[in-house]
Order: sequence, then structure tokens, then C-alpha cells
Amino acid sequence: MKYIMIIALFASILLSEESNEPIYKLKSITIKQSDCISDNKNKLCLNKELTYPKTDIFKDTLLNPLNIYIQEAKDNFEKETLKSYDITIDDLDILLESPDYETSTELKLFDYNTPILSLENHLYTYLGGAHGNYGIKYINYNVESKKELSLNDLVDFNNSKFLNIAEIEYRKSENILPSESLINYGWFENKFQLANNFAITQDGILFSYDPYEIKAYSAGMTTFLLRYDKIINYLRPNTPLIDIAQNYHPDISKEFSSELNNGKVKITINDNLSYLLIKVNVEIYDKNSERWLSLSFPELSADSITKVSSKGVNSFKIYPNSSKIYNKKSKRIMRAKYPLVEATSKDNQYSLSIKIKKASHLPYICMNYRVTTKKLNLLKDIYYFDFKDQQGFNVKRVCY
Repeated sequence: MKYIMIIALFASILLSEESNEPIYKLKSITIKQSDCISDNKNKLCLNKELTYPKTDIFKDTLLNPLNIYIQEAKDNFEKETLKSYDITIDDLDILLESPDYETSTELKLFDYNTPILSLENHLYTYLGGAHGNYGIKYINYNVESKKELSLNDLVDFNNSKFLNIAEIEYRKSENILPSESLINYGWFENKFQLANNFAITQDGILFSYDPYEIKAYSAGMTTFLLRYDKIINYLRPNTPLIDIAQNYHPDISKEFSSELNNGKVKITINDNLSYLLIKVNVEIYDKNSERWLSLSFPELSADSITKVSSKGVNSFKIYPNSSKIYNKKSKRIMRAKYPLVEATSKDNQYSLSIKIKKASHLPYICMNYRVTTKKLNLLKDIYYFDFKDQQGFNVKRVCY
């Protein structure tokens, strides 16, 4: 059983579903040291910092493994010197213009799902050059068997069906179409690979890729959650993850929201096995001018889309593939490559519900959306979006 009641007395606990942050916020201890070398002209220092959680509130079940990894971090901290990086006084002339070197390690309690304890280790190193390197290393420990767990201990991760499910869930999390190349989204190659770095959560397995692992440094870290209902058939028998997964109850609906200039749009998607029910609510807080709610569905056909209901909508139309539509970028009429749904309204609040029949050839469905006037795209911060629709508009996309 989790020691939530114990922890709650001494620390603030944040339950952060859909977040990669640790659910436990504990008091911590920080140690700082500097290791320096110098000659008559130059000096170079390695500034080190180690942060780890206070463990005095825990009982032995969690206390012992925590102390093991904290001690390991302390030992590595003490061993780390300029000499360990092969830097000596003879190198000072070469490193004359270099700023001091820097390393930091922060060990956190990420999650505890009986009997698996998950730790999160933040690492940063600057050893000269244009920028430092950083990353996160997760540690998963079975407190009953007293064993650190690898992914192979928990799932059959070499199974092609499991890997296919993992890729689908990754693509959905990044709103990538089933047919699109991963290279278009920053990957070095169009071949999905599963990270070896993972953490066990109450909802699924969280996978984390460091900078340079699959994408360029500028892309930062990449994470996605592989939920238990998708992979329970691929868990190793007799693994403690079976019980954790069986206690997970997936939501059949999901909500997405976006800010508009002077308003907001909220999308609710309900999964009804053979079809998706999508409801879009739009709120605008300005003068009553005509606005277009536009939804488009790459890789679907128009006969998959049915209107269910609407409120405050003046006009509604479904444009099938090959329909004539206006392209903003080329400023001309073009043929639609995929179906477009448009609803117009002058009301400050309006809503639209549609039903999408699932296509057997698609593992999931993606929808582009935007709200516009004749002159403006009302989606906020549109120039930071990665997606454009077939009409040349900046859009947001959800995949489900």
C-alpha cells in the first residue's frame, strides 16, 4: 500500500494526470562543491550541485531503496572532478576563454505504485562548447523483490504487435497522421524506436527520449504515455505490473481546449467503439460578426461524417473529397483532398456535434480545427503551430 497518508503530513502531494512531473513534492537537500585548478595566469573550476529528497518521513519499505540510490548519487558526486574529465593544468592555456564547467544532479521520488518505486534523476552537464547537455534518467525498483527493473522484465517489448501499438500511441500523442513520415516531425529517420528510459505510473508506462536520441538538440526532450489498456496483453506473466494495470480504468472521453482571441474553443471526444462523437463548443467575447468553425479530417471520407446536432449555428455544410474549396495561400479555388466541415454563426456561444464512423484502414482519426472570420484566424498564437490545413490556414490538430 502506498504511504500517501504519511507523505501528506509532511509534504505537498500533487496528483498530476497527463503530466510528466513527479506526483510527490518532497523537501530536499542540496550540496554544492567546486573543484578548481589554476596556474599563474588561468583558473578553471568544475562547479557541482547535487539535490536529493529528504527521507526521514518514510518507513523501511521505501526508505531502504531510496537511501541506496541517494548514496550512489553522493558517491558519484564526490568522484566527479576535473581530473575525472581528463582536465589538467596543462590544458588551461587551451581553455583560456572557456567558462567554468558545471554539473548538476537532482534525484526525485517520481511515483510509487505498489510494489514499484519510480525515481527521476535530472542530469545537466556543461563541459565547454556551445551549450550543455541534459536529460532525465528513470529508475524503477521492485521493493518486494529488491530488484531494479528493466523494460524487458515487465513487457515483451520486442513483440512486433507491441511495438506497433507503441508507435500508434506515440503518433497520437504528437498529433502525427498515420501515413506521415516521422522525419517531418524532427526524427532523424522514419523508423520508430522505443526508448529504454521509462517510468511506471498509475495510468501507464511513461517513455522519455533525451535530446539527440531521436531528434536534434533544439527539439528538447520527447515523452509519451503508453496506457495500460493498450498493452495489458503484452505484459510479462507474474510481473507486478499486471496488478497495477488491472486497477487502471481508461476514460472513454477526452477534452481538448484552445484559446481564441477574445474567446475559447473546447472539444469533447467520446469513443463509442464503432464511432467517435465529437462536440465542439465555441465562445467569443466580442461583437457579433460572422465566424467559421472549420473541421477537416485527413485520410477520411465524407460518408464517415454525420451531423448530430447544433446550437446557435446559422449554416452547416460537409464538403466531400474533390469538392471546390478556397485556398488561402494560393488565393484560388481548389479541389478538396479530404472532407471539410464548416459551420457559421454570429452568436457569442455556439456548438456543433458530429459523429465520425471509424475507418477499418486507420488505427486512429485526426481532426484539424480552426475558428476564423473573413479576415482573421482567431486561434491564439497561430504562428507557433506546426500544422496547416489543405486551405493554407494555420490550424490545431487532435488525434484520437
